[in-house]
Amino acid sequence: MYDNPIILADLALILGPDDDAHFLGHAEERGQGDYYAVVHRRHGLWTHLYRIAHDLRPDRLIVHFEAAFPGDCPDACRSWLAERGRRLV
Repeated sequence: MYDNPIILADLALILGPDDDAHFLGHAEERGQGDYYAVVHRRHGLWTHLYRIAHDLRPDRLIVHFEAAFPGDCPDACRSWLAERGRRLV
């Protein structure tokens, strides 16, 4: 699931020891990044939607926080993206 070592490093910045990352897909527009639903468990159960994209420097990535949902609900992230017309490839 994580074949890009740069993305692995950035996911490590947003994942706690008991958290799970779910790859949702690539943003439809090239260069806009990849979407991940991260289920956080450390301070209650929350699912956060992140978009990880390359910075202007190709060796760096930017993590964009998109939305938060109570509970373990990666499917809510997919629905949120669809409601806003953000298609995944």
